[in-house]
Amino acid sequence: MNGEVVGDGGEDVTDKTYNVWHKVFLENRMSQNPSVLELECENRCPDCLWMTLKGIPQQQARRFYLLSSSSADIEQIELNLNINFNEQWEPLRAGRIKFGLRSGELRLNLDNGKIPLENRELNDPFEVSVKKDRQHQEGCENQSSLEASFAKGEPGIKANRSEKNTEGQTDKFQLTAFQVTTKGAEETPAWVFEVATREPVLKGSLTNQKLATMNVTAKPCEVKATFDISVRDVMITDAEGAWLTNLIPEKRTALDIALAKLLLKHKLQSPLSQVYLRHD
Repeated sequence: MNGEVVGDGGEDVTDKTYNVWHKVFLENRMSQNPSVLELECENRCPDCLWMTLKGIPQQQARRFYLLSSSSADIEQIELNLNINFNEQWEPLRAGRIKFGLRSGELRLNLDNGKIPLENRELNDPFEVSVKKDRQHQEGCENQSSLEASFAKGEPGIKANRSEKNTEGQTDKFQLTAFQVTTKGAEETPAWVFEVATREPVLKGSLTNQKLATMNVTAKPCEVKATFDISVRDVMITDAEGAWLTNLIPEKRTALDIALAKLLLKHKLQSPLSQVYLRHD
């Protein structure tokens, strides 16, 4: 049998022992490094709003109680946000319209988890993104660079500029800012996004942005993240079609409001985006 150990049923005992050991090893590893599963991720209008949320288990923190000498380990999960805002075209029977969001609310509903105020990030007055447009220019080439800092409080921006006479292309930079504030209880924290510049709608991205650190109170721990909007959050930014001919400004404003309501009813049903996470 070439040195193989065979059991009563003809099974290789060496392979059986290895399989049992490997299963125990994997179970121990999972218990030491439990994962956070993404059960669902839905974005109804991905060009307008695209969002994901990732959970990363952290090393257990030890909490000491002031009125006693006892302590307890707290399991924590870091929640990282990826979100992108932009405009989106929507076809109509006699044309099409382009819309975006002026504001919206990201809310977390936690089951067996809590996020106290001190564990929340992304609560600075402004977050800055840079949009770059390339233009052809004769006789002068401008080179500009912007460095944005996101320290708590007002953002800092450092600009460098150089110029030389030539024929070619120039990069034009434009700042887009939006304001983010937080609210809500520990089990239902929320972040409100709002336009903070002259831009009509929210534009820009946040990538792997730490949103909060959640304390796990029991298992399974579940996180339901939703991005909710209302009629006032929707902005019609452009339209194409014969029905726009000879519209006076007053009627155009009323039409934009009616279109926003129509979009919210049939296309932008709240929540616009949602993510479900589970930690066992």
